[in-house]
Amino acid sequence: MRDKNVQEKSLVPVNNSIFSKIKNFFMKLFKREEFQQYVEKNNNEVEENISNPILSNFKDEIKIEEKKPNIKLLKMKNDLMFEKIIEEDLCEQELTELRELLTKEIEQRNVSINNYKNKILNIRKKLA
Repeated sequence: MRDKNVQEKSLVPVNNSIFSKIKNFFMKLFKREEFQQYVEKNNNEVEENISNPILSNFKDEIKIEEKKPNIKLLKMKNDLMFEKIIEEDLCEQELTELRELLTKEIEQRNVSINNYKNKILNIRKKLA
């Protein structure tokens, strides 16, 4: 008797759900064959686009690689500023790398200052 109750309460798949109705609607609308051909055509186009080397290299071409300064150099710069180390403690290679880093920072700051000056001058021209 227990087996009979279990069988009666077991889950039965329902084919009248909203998703099945939507699926049936589109199948009737497009007919299965036409819809399948459309899906296959789109899949082929996607595969061609993926295999196309021009599009795959596009991401690499637009990628801008910035050379970030070495963390060790930045630490040495800070140590020099706070007088934790002396210039005589550094070797020639470290000194040249530090000088290059400092000149790049100075150039970047000069460019940003000039940009701000130009913005201020443009605002003054608009107000005058």
